[in-house]
Parts: sequence; structure tokens; C-alpha cells
Amino acid sequence: MRDKLTRIDVEITLASGGSLVGESMSELDLSGVDFQKTSLRGCDLRYSNMSHANLEEADLSEANLGGVNLSESNLTGAVLRKADLRWSVLLGVTAVGADFSDTGLLESRLSFSNFTKANFSRSDLRRSDLSDAIFVSSNFSEANMARVDLRHSEISGADFKGANMYGLKLPDNSSSSSADNDDIDY
Repeated sequence: MRDKLTRIDVEITLASGGSLVGESMSELDLSGVDFQKTSLRGCDLRYSNMSHANLEEADLSEANLGGVNLSESNLTGAVLRKADLRWSVLLGVTAVGADFSDTGLLESRLSFSNFTKANFSRSDLRRSDLSDAIFVSSNFSEANMARVDLRHSEISGADFKGANMYGLKLPDNSSSSSADNDDIDY
């Protein structure tokens, strides 16, 4: 692994088809960068600005994304298994079918986003804001959801089997069909 990369280093590496696996890119402005189908496995991306980035089908497994800004990014089909996303911001994200299993998302903001069919199994979501988002048919089995805010979110078909739901704020009956507890698998 080299010293910390610059945005220019990242863009040159992507353009030439080189590898970014395990590289240090912390605190960089990577907004709008196209990482589609790129492996960022094990990268240090702490406190980077990755807003508006295309991370569709990217592999961010075991990456350190603590405090990262992923707002308005495309994470459709992305793999973030065992990544560290503590204190991260994922506002307005599209992450349909993304894999967040075994991921640390402590005190993160995932509001106003689409996480349909996303996998959050065994993830740590404690004290995170998941309000006003779509989690249709998402998997939260065995996740730590203590004090998570899911108010005004769509959670029909979501799986919460074995999840720690202490202090969980579920959608109320005044929101759409998301509050229909018959559609939620506990």
C-alpha cells in the first residue's frame, strides 16, 4: 500500500483500470466519482466526501468508511459486508439490493433513501436515523437496532427476526401501509 492517494491519483487509477484495493483515501473529496463495479475492499475512506458517487455493484467489504458522506450516491447492488460506517451520512441514497451485512452503522443517518431488499443482517445500527426511508423486504435479522428511528419509513416485508429492537421507533399507523405489522417478520 502506498501513501494516501489524492483525487487525481484515484481518477488516474480508475481510468487505467488499476487496483484501489486497500488504498488510503481518507478525507478526500471524491464527490461524483464513478466507482461502478470497482473493488474498494479494505480501503481507508474515513471522512471522505463521496456524495453523488456511483458505487453501483462496487465492493466496499471491510472498508473503513467512518464519518463518510455518501449522500445522493448510487449504492445499488453494492457490497459493504463488514465495513465500518459509524457516524456516516447516507441521505437520499439509492441502495436497492445492497449488502450491509455485519456492518457497523452506529449513529449514522440513512434517511430519505431507498434500501429496498437491502441486507442489514447482524449489523450494528444503534442510535441511527432511518426515518423517511424505504426498507421494503429488507433483512434486519439479528441486527442491533436499539434506539433506531424508523418513523415514517416503509418497512413492509422487512425481516426483524432475532434483532435487538430495544427502544426502536417504528412507523406509526398514520403513515402509509408501512405500519401494517402483518407485513413485518419479527
